[in-house]
Formats: sequence, C-alpha cells, structure tokens
Amino acid sequence: MMLRARPVFCLLLTALLLQSPGRTLAAETAPALDLWLGMYLGKLKIGYTNIRQSREEFRGAPAIRTESSSRTELTVLGQTMVQQIRTVVYSDLTTRPVYEEFEMSSGGKTTRVIADIGRDSIQCRLVTASGDSRRTIPIPPGTELAGDAYMTALDRGLKVGDVFQRKSFNPLTLALDDITVRVDRKETIEFDGKPVETLVILTKTPMAELTTYQSLQDGQALRIDAAMGITMLREPRDKAMGIQPAEYRPPQDFAILTSVRSNVDLPSTGKLRRLHIRLIGLPDDVFVLEDSRQRVLERGETDGAKTATLLIRAEAFDPARSAELPVEDESVSRWMSAAPYVDSDAIAICRKARDIVREEKNIFRAALAIRDWVHRAMAPRGEMGILRPATDVLKDPAGVCRDYSVLFAALARASGIPCRIVGGLVLNRGDFYYHAWNEVWTGEQWVPLDCTTPDAFVDATHIKLTEGEATEMFRMGRIIGQLKAEVLAFE
Repeated sequence: MMLRARPVFCLLLTALLLQSPGRTLAAETAPALDLWLGMYLGKLKIGYTNIRQSREEFRGAPAIRTESSSRTELTVLGQTMVQQIRTVVYSDLTTRPVYEEFEMSSGGKTTRVIADIGRDSIQCRLVTASGDSRRTIPIPPGTELAGDAYMTALDRGLKVGDVFQRKSFNPLTLALDDITVRVDRKETIEFDGKPVETLVILTKTPMAELTTYQSLQDGQALRIDAAMGITMLREPRDKAMGIQPAEYRPPQDFAILTSVRSNVDLPSTGKLRRLHIRLIGLPDDVFVLEDSRQRVLERGETDGAKTATLLIRAEAFDPARSAELPVEDESVSRWMSAAPYVDSDAIAICRKARDIVREEKNIFRAALAIRDWVHRAMAPRGEMGILRPATDVLKDPAGVCRDYSVLFAALARASGIPCRIVGGLVLNRGDFYYHAWNEVWTGEQWVPLDCTTPDAFVDATHIKLTEGEATEMFRMGRIIGQLKAEVLAFE
C-alpha cells in the first residue's frame, strides 16, 4: 500500500520543541538571558533553539519577558520540511504567566495563538489564513501555572529529590497540560571536553519526556535529551545556528529512522484481514486501546518496558447495518461538536458538507461520500509541518495525513456524523510508520476510514494508539523512536 499522506513526525517535533527551555526565572531579580541550543538527531544538526529573557514592563506592571525561537530542517520521506516557531511569554514577578503569543510556520503556512491568561480563565485567539477563532479555557481554582513545560530547570536552589507539579498552557492543544518535574540526581558529564557537575532534571508532560542536565555553576541547561533520539546542546550562537559540514553524510531520513521495523516481511497491499502483533516499549497503558476490531490479548513487561499483544481483525462494514441521520445518541454527542482545529461550525465547512452529503441519511454511506471527496480533493504535501484548522485545509487542500483527517472530521461533524481522529501505526513499504486516520460512529460501533488510501477498506495493519480530537496525536511524541514490533501472525 502506498501511503499518499506523510506521517505525523513533523507535528510531533513541534510538540517536542514546545518542551524546550523557555520559562521565566524564579528570582525577582532575574538576570538577562541569551541561551543558544543546537539541536541534533544523532550527529546530524537539524536546527537550533534560542531563549532570551529580560525584565520589562507589561501593561503598566513589572514583568519578565521570555522569548524563545527555533528553526528545524528535516528530510521526511524524501521531502524537506522546514519549521519555525516563536513564543513570547510575559510573566509577573512570581513567574505566573499573564500573556503569551505563539507563532508556528511551515510550508508557507502560519498559525498564531494569542492568549490572555487571567486568574480563572485563558482567553485564546487562533489566527490562521482562514480567519480568527476564539476559545475560553477555564483555570481550576488553586491551579499553579507555569510559563511552559520546562518550568523549573533554570531555577537556582534546586536539590535532589525535589518534585514539582504544575499546569501549563499548551498553545498547540489550546488546553492546560499537567507537568511533573523531578530533580533526579547529580551527575558529572563531559561538556566541551571538560567534566562538569550537573543536576539531572526529569520533565514529564502528556506530549514528551525530557532529561535536562543543568550546570551547577551557572544554573543553565547544558544538554537536553528528548524523544525520537533528539539532543539539544548549549552552544555559542554561531555554532548553534550553523549547518552540518559539507562532508558529513546524514543517516536515512527522519520518517524512516523513527519507523517501527517489522520482524517479518508483510505485504503492503492494504488488504490484510488479521494481524497478531506485540508492541514493545510503551511508556504506559494510555496507548493500549481496545475496540471491536482491536483486542488486547496480553499486557506485560520486557526488560523494564511495557508490552501489549494485540489482535486486529479488519472487516468491510455493511452499510445496511448503519443507523440513519440524525444521530440522537447523547453518548456520542461530543464527537459531533466543533473542537480545536476541527471547526465543523464554520460556514465554508457546513456548505461543503451539504454539497457532498446532499440527501443521504445512511450514516456510513454519507461518511463514505465525504471520505471519497477528501481523497479526490486533497494532494499530498510532505513539507507541511504545522497543524491547521479544517477551514484552512479546505481553502488549500494539500497536506499530510493529519490534514486529511482534520478535514474529514470537520465535514463529518458538520453533517451530524459522530467522528474521531485516530493516531497510530500503519504498514508502508514493509515497516510501520506513524499515521492519522478517522473513525465514525454508525449506530452500533466505531468504523475506521482512511482518506489517504485508494479505497475505503481499512486493513489490519492500522494499529490504533490514540483516539479523540486532533490534539490527541501529540501524545505520540512520547513513543516515537521508542517502539518495537514483533509480528506473531497475519493473514
């Protein structure tokens, strides 16, 4: 099976970059900061991050301004993806954030998020080529907010055993993330050819897990080990922004490097009906999902890593079994509502949904009509490294698998069809790649549909790891580059 859309690596790289050090210093007399980090995939330089911090006045009050910017360049399945991110956070002198601007650009597209952070809510604006949308995020009483996921790693006075739990506004998911930071140990590492004593700080978020080596001498990060084999190293500005020497030959591209290798030769026909597989290296059970087609046969542990043995059976769904529109089941009503990036209430989306579905009342046949339209209308464009709302994708119908799935979800929900976005693995060219597709509720079960494949049948090599809204895919940042697969049987 040829996969028309590129996998979700670029999106997950964005999630990783948001975890890099850009928080405010805890001291009221925060010194100026200008920190440069080179980003590496193995020995390959793939980009840089810069964090600048200063004391300023914001809206008439003293504040700490933290600006972080990054640029990455990767080859993903033969195409070059360039991604740029800029974040500006203003915090009060207790380091509580009060305002944030986030901008992400890739493939000629830009997404901006502007957040006013109050005491009991965050007022967000999502600004894209198709216009503005607004969202209010409640802040639960007693919540301690951090400027971002890396909320303590620049603090002085940390000691081994310290544990901090906070919440942080995530401009990608437009939600509050739970953050846990633990000072794990002291360790001497080699840096610039010299031994340096550091504190090792472990940061865990829903999207990533980081290990930071903080210098005991100046309190700044020397090295950050992240998911997907990515490392960030403190460097002078010119070196951090520099490119790889001309004589260096990079390894295979990012998609291939982070793919999950199969231990047997599986036919990439898109027609497999049954797959018995063991996944090794899962961080926790949140990625072990079960439904009518994907059964969990066994959970275990191998060499300290969680495992899950799955049996996936793929069957063509008979439209005669489908319920009819409108759907009145309250248990699936949330999957018919607009959500971040799935702007199913937009006028252009509603109009296109009516044009596609027309008078069709059978839920599955209506969903098939939308799937076929998205498949025909969209063009694969692998260099698109940002998450866009469905209205943007409809306006410029090109992108990667997540763009296909976001557009389908919006059109389905606009038609009254309960729809979820799924993230996981799919077989392509003999190995498993990270991918996104959809599920629709037919009245008796969730049925998968993939807009990137030539026909509507979703075979057994689609392995589900996340389900829900588009933002749930970011969770896979915790497992990319970590998973192994053992195929036990197939047919």
